[in-house]
Amino acid sequence: MTCRLPPANLVGPRNHRTTPVRACAHRQKQRENTDVPTTPHPVGNRTQRSVTVLRDLLSPEALDSAAWRRWREPGRTGTALHALYETDDDRPATAQLIRFDPGAHGDLHEHLGYELMFVLQGELLNDNGDRYRVGDLVIEEPGSVHRISTETGCTLLGIREAPVVPKN
Repeated sequence: MTCRLPPANLVGPRNHRTTPVRACAHRQKQRENTDVPTTPHPVGNRTQRSVTVLRDLLSPEALDSAAWRRWREPGRTGTALHALYETDDDRPATAQLIRFDPGAHGDLHEHLGYELMFVLQGELLNDNGDRYRVGDLVIEEPGSVHRISTETGCTLLGIREAPVVPKN
């Protein structure tokens, strides 16, 4: 089941505190039902699964130790990536760590789905003049067209739910 909350309900001021995120109806119902366990499998009764864990992702040492490869694409300069996953759909979703050298930029592109960018290091610039710093979460909507860059260098977590179309 997918939960989508309108942006106005995500966070906001409330007596100098952050407003809690409203739970989706099915999660609220689950919390009210005390017969529903909070964890499906208690510790000690582990299930087989495939999982990737990147520890201390906010530390420079952890990011430096990732297996980076140069991202070569028309319109893109000074970027490297560490792929986390890519789905095998007709519209593949991707997650990756992206590192921009000082002065680097991405290509001009249009989003076919949502893109989430979380700044881990440095400062990211959007072509509309917005500046994003460490800890900022940016969500580009489907149909948006932009180019990102950095003056100082930047590392971010990027998640795309669909491919992009170059606009160079």
